[in-house]
Amino acid sequence: MNLRMNKWYFALLPTALLVLGTAALSTAPALADDEHPLASLALRPIGPAITSGRISDFAFHPERKHEYYVATASGNLWKTDNNGITWTP
Repeated sequence: MNLRMNKWYFALLPTALLVLGTAALSTAPALADDEHPLASLALRPIGPAITSGRISDFAFHPERKHEYYVATASGNLWKTDNNGITWTP
C-alpha cells in the first residue's frame, strides 16, 4: 500500500473546508424549523461501521526521524521508513 503524505495538504484542507463551509452558511437564507428540507429526516449515527478506519496512535523513532509507526483502532500496525511514502504492515 503506497500512501503519499504531504504536511501542507493536511494543514490546508481542513482550513479550506472550514472557510468554505462558513461562507456557505453565512449566505444561506434562514429557514424556519418546519421549512427546512431535511426536517423530516430522523437523526442516525453515520460513519465507519467497523473501527478499521481510525488512527489510534503514532510512534516516532528517537534517532531516525524518517521512521515511524501508526496504530489503527482495529489492531493493525503500519511502519514507514521513508517518511510516509510507502507503508508496510
